[in-house]
Amino acid sequence: MPRRWPHHWSRHTWTGLYQWAVMAGGTLTVVLARPRWSKEPDVLVTLVLLFAIAEYFPTRVRVGAVSFGFPIAYGAFLLYGPAGAIWAAAVGTALANLARRRDWRVTWFNAAQFALAALAASRLSAFWPGPPTLHRYVLPVLAYLAWYYAANNVIVDLLLWMRLRVYPRADWLAKTKLELVSAAVSYGYTLLMLFLVPQNRGHDPLALIFFFLPLLTVGGFARLLANLSQYARHMETLLEVSALITTAPDEMQALDTALSRLNALGDYRYAAVYQMQGDELTCRALRGIPPEELAHPRIHVGEGLTGWAAQNAALAVAGETRTDSRNTLGEGVREQAHMLAAVPLMSRGQVMGVLTVGKERSRSLQPEDTQPLKLYANLLAAVLHNLQATEERKRLLLLQERNRLAREIHDGLAQSLAGAILQMDRLERLLDGGAGGAKRLLHLVREQVRASLLEVRRSIFNLRPSPLEEGGLADALRREIEKLQQKGLMGGAEVRLEVRGAQRPLSGMVEDEVFRVAQEGLTNALKHGEATKVSVTLQFHPERLRLTIRDNGKGFQLAEAVRVAGEKAGFGLIGMNERAERLGASFDVQSRPGQGTSMTLEVPLLGD
Repeated sequence: MPRRWPHHWSRHTWTGLYQWAVMAGGTLTVVLARPRWSKEPDVLVTLVLLFAIAEYFPTRVRVGAVSFGFPIAYGAFLLYGPAGAIWAAAVGTALANLARRRDWRVTWFNAAQFALAALAASRLSAFWPGPPTLHRYVLPVLAYLAWYYAANNVIVDLLLWMRLRVYPRADWLAKTKLELVSAAVSYGYTLLMLFLVPQNRGHDPLALIFFFLPLLTVGGFARLLANLSQYARHMETLLEVSALITTAPDEMQALDTALSRLNALGDYRYAAVYQMQGDELTCRALRGIPPEELAHPRIHVGEGLTGWAAQNAALAVAGETRTDSRNTLGEGVREQAHMLAAVPLMSRGQVMGVLTVGKERSRSLQPEDTQPLKLYANLLAAVLHNLQATEERKRLLLLQERNRLAREIHDGLAQSLAGAILQMDRLERLLDGGAGGAKRLLHLVREQVRASLLEVRRSIFNLRPSPLEEGGLADALRREIEKLQQKGLMGGAEVRLEVRGAQRPLSGMVEDEVFRVAQEGLTNALKHGEATKVSVTLQFHPERLRLTIRDNGKGFQLAEAVRVAGEKAGFGLIGMNERAERLGASFDVQSRPGQGTSMTLEVPLLGD
């Protein structure tokens, strides 16, 4: 549940006030602190630079980063007092953030945070000097370290709690665990420093560099291990998503599956996949927020951050959604995402769409996060390309189906009605000469019109919405048989359906084509074959699907049937064979006059 804030101020307003308070307090602390510059100033400068190096290579967690700069700050405290620790921590942090080109507010806040932490540790640790036997080393260092880490974490955790709509306990535990490891290493290293550093001579920068070099090496190694671990997790996620995409029954489910795993790459508030359609981007998949909360389900190319990424075929990142000039639509504001990234989905040099992700925290997308996001976008681009190809195939299939129905109506219904009109003309002439011949002709016309009515019903029956929209292939075939029986189109014949093997989800194209072949096979068996028994077997194998239709009808000569079908340009066997070719399937028909017909369609399911 979103937390409630007093009065009419928003969460963003309170967070901003808190940030400004910390920055003002930290700045005042640095200004009022006066290190003893006359006492070896080069040593203090060296400590500042060493702290900057430690902060430049932190170990990242989901909601922050941890470094090993404490022993350096404590060394400045011993040599220059509280002011030395404040300057070393604050100035060193500012230099590290400036070198990493971070936002000025992040740089200022982090420097102020360390300044306040150093001040709190210096002041509060003075109240617990420790027993005489441990006064010199163990307890003073422990007290300073405890207050230093506590102050740092309280300042950051309070900001995260205020800024994030939900601050997961798991993220807090992960950060705290790494902080404790850092504190333990820092404590041990500081004690080692106190025991080993001679107290009877001055300090020089070179000695400090050699002494703290192992600490910086440990920090760099920890960062390397964390990055390798994160890289391994990202690769594992990408491989897992790739496998799930290839086994998804259709492209839309593949998109949903891919987006559901995106959070493994980062704490994204929401993610949306837009598909390029002309000069407009349409949202095809959404995760993290309800669809009604998406402010812009359609975006013109060139508008907003998403449209900019599509127009320029380049990654677009807005660290702060409210101030980025490219964010003309105000994307992310309604979705409570203060940082946006839009990645173009490229396939064969063409922009297929855009992946747009949003984070609650401003400026929280690091440069090292963009590469996994681009790799993820490549997977989505392949899915979007397949989706577009599938939709294009469906459009062509629909056009072919319309052409087939047009030919069928022309060859059947139109010819029958034309014949009926001719017979009516004859009837009119016969009525002039007597009623005997007219009665016989009238009976013939009635039968011809009745046959035309059946053709009309059959055409309308074929034009209805696909029954596959209401269930799988087996259920659709059951309903088809029931409808044939209810409409009296079975003529008393017995039709039996048998489903074998473990049913599995199939792509829409495969289900639709197999259903249409079965529909035509049933019609041929009942209407043309005049069968009294028809068996339909649907058999699922791990790598293929087999449809078999057998009847005890009058049968036919296959070569003659193919010739007649070709001359009439009708659907029939040629149309069923064309559907099989589109599926890469095998289609076999066995029939002889007086011995019924057996039809088998075998569809490979590898990669379906």
